Amino acid sequence: MPSLLSHRHAGGNGYKTVFDQQNVNVFINVGGELSLNPNLAIRPSAMLRIHGNNSAQVDINAMAVIQNLIEVGGSYRTSGTMIGMLRMCLNPQFSLGYAFDYTLSDLRLYAGGTHEVTLQYDFKYKTNAFNPRFF
Repeated sequence: MPSLLSHRHAGGNGYKTVFDQQNVNVFINVGGELSLNPNLAIRPSAMLRIHGNNSAQVDINAMAVIQNLIEVGGSYRTSGTMIGMLRMCLNPQFSLGYAFDYTLSDLRLYAGGTHEVTLQYDFKYKTNAFNPRFF
């Protein structure tokens, strides 16, 4: 949010605060889970990303969930990126993930892709809040 408002010189010694449309980011996500059998589910999802006056970018994702222990999948980004993903549940609270991004544009001649490793901890506490925003 710090970039949502900016300051412009208003003449003399004054400045005015203005809404800076160039720095507005909009993210719209949609997804779900399709259970194929008790041991296998598919999680398709999509995300629309708009930054300022730039064109929109769409991510299309799919993850296969195997016995709620392993997730494997991929993603395509309309900017020309393919992503492979793997996640393993180590126990009910820890999971380990890996992703590899590979660009399909001419940039691939100079960059070999991006590796990402994640370690997730789930606190597993419960709340009776109607909405997660109102903890």
